[in-house]
Amino acid sequence: MRRGGALVGLVLGVLGACGGGGGDGLVSFDVDIDIDETTVPGFADPLPSCEFTPAGDLASDAFGEFTFDFSGEEEFEGRGPFELEKVVLERIRVRIVNEASGDTDNFDFVDTIKLFAEDPTNPQDSRLVAELDPVPDGVKELVIPGTGIDVADLLAEDTFVGRAEATGRPPCDEVNFVGVAEFEVTIF
Repeated sequence: MRRGGALVGLVLGVLGACGGGGGDGLVSFDVDIDIDETTVPGFADPLPSCEFTPAGDLASDAFGEFTFDFSGEEEFEGRGPFELEKVVLERIRVRIVNEASGDTDNFDFVDTIKLFAEDPTNPQDSRLVAELDPVPDGVKELVIPGTGIDVADLLAEDTFVGRAEATGRPPCDEVNFVGVAEFEVTIF
């Protein structure tokens, strides 16, 4: 995955602010950050037939690294100064796009997907924030559920790095997908 923060512009856009906290001064709302089109390279382009499973392992970083940038999100406009109390990734939704004519791409080449959140200034502090194990067969869309881990403290200047790791085997030809990361943000 390439960039994710200012990436907000490719899939669904941003949800409006919703909900509010109780009498404790906390306010919760959803923030959706789009994931730009990403390409997972194929085993060997072009292949005469995809009716076999390519040998080899999918590179664990085949889905790449991207940045979640909260500073430019519409949900924060007009809220004035605030402090992030809690930021939780609820889920990531990805779907295959731009299939070649006659192509039938799906996520069968992936066995597991994990997303880790990292402070861009301290990548040693890595936290598992979403995981799908196993990845269902024959699907063109995935919902990768969040683990409930709070990443508010990882936000340095309102951003953090997401690093995806996957297991499986290379697809027989390149696979392109877009997505959206859905967060619940609590501020006061």
